[in-house]
Amino acid sequence: MARCMAVIIGLLVVVAGCGHQAAFRPDEVSQGQTVSIQMTNGRSVEGTVVRIENDVLVVVDETNNSWRARKESIAAITGPEPVRDDWGTIIGERDIAAAKGNKNMWTYTISGALLSMGTSFFITSMASRSIDSDDRNPVLIGGTAAGTAVGAFLFSRLGARKDRQAAIATVNAQRRDTVKEEILLEKEKTESLQQQIEALKKQIQ
Repeated sequence: MARCMAVIIGLLVVVAGCGHQAAFRPDEVSQGQTVSIQMTNGRSVEGTVVRIENDVLVVVDETNNSWRARKESIAAITGPEPVRDDWGTIIGERDIAAAKGNKNMWTYTISGALLSMGTSFFITSMASRSIDSDDRNPVLIGGTAAGTAVGAFLFSRLGARKDRQAAIATVNAQRRDTVKEEILLEKEKTESLQQQIEALKKQIQ
């Protein structure tokens, strides 16, 4: 049982580490990037970089308050690796969160829990055969419950990752459609202007 719990804890630690934050230097940060800034005076700011000046990062937090962080006073900058669209522009975490659903997360969680329940029950029952009958039930129940919980957690992370990828694809597609609309609108304006020029030429003639 102790070995089983050690494996479970190890899996949880590994999976928890998958969402680690990357570290950046002030000159590596891009506009639109989501960051957490630790200042040398102990103050911290989390939000989106909306403007980069020569020696200042302007960050807007979740409450839409604007903060100015001087680069020379920044002790550390962390955050998720920036995601970019087809044109190299950052897709902000707010945009991703707005487009993100939980369909895959719930599907994977339920499927993973059921699969893990059966697997952990089988493994635990095999392992408990060498234990006295009085101690077998707690081990069987505990091992099955722990295996089910870990499986549900691991699969939920996979589902959430797929939901995030789908959200990024959605935002990218929306931006692509917006650019197409802008190109068509600009084309219409150009054609309209050309028609006006041709009409003026005829009047002059």
